[in-house]
Amino acid sequence: MPFGSVSGNIYFRMPPIIRRAYSHPYDVFHIMDVDARRYTLLRFAVEQNCSFSFTGNPSSLLAIFEFADRHGATLIRDIHDGTLGNEFNVPDSLRAFALNELRPNPHRARVLAKAMERGSKLRPLDYWPHLEALGCWIGGSMGHFAHMLREWCGESFRFRDVGYMASEGVFSIPLSSDNPDANGTSGAPTRRFCSPMRSSRGTTITSSSPRPEGFIATR
Repeated sequence: MPFGSVSGNIYFRMPPIIRRAYSHPYDVFHIMDVDARRYTLLRFAVEQNCSFSFTGNPSSLLAIFEFADRHGATLIRDIHDGTLGNEFNVPDSLRAFALNELRPNPHRARVLAKAMERGSKLRPLDYWPHLEALGCWIGGSMGHFAHMLREWCGESFRFRDVGYMASEGVFSIPLSSDNPDANGTSGAPTRRFCSPMRSSRGTTITSSSPRPEGFIATR
């Protein structure tokens, strides 16, 4: 019986042509040390032309952007030299693969260095100028982190909610950008629908609703 992260399951169910669009090799996900994993992801990704970044929890994107800013000088040095920082605990086999794939890129390093000089932070649009949208949960409690991402990407930046999904299935398909409302999927397990109510404190809560509207609002 298969077990493990639904993200890994989704990856291996993708067509090979989609997998090749990833900025980094799959084995990077298996680096146990969190800082080493984040740095290696960024080392591969920052040098490339990334147009869409996708995850579930927006706090993961926030952590990546903050990490890239803190280690901007190291990233620029490694991109210039075609190396992978020795200060991070990357397994030898993956480090050997990375050093075989990565090449010195002085031009890219100079562009990033100038971006750091212009502003107080190294921001996503500095290293991914063609980034069009971020995919993550933006409804419910996740909206707090999504709002914080705008401090890094700008108020006019577009977000695409990834819908309600779990290892049991995909339950909804978002309708538009910057909006977590979604249509329920026809093949998903049975749902229990809720309607919004106002509490005595003025906050929005939900209660069971018998109306089979076929629509899930997650704000």
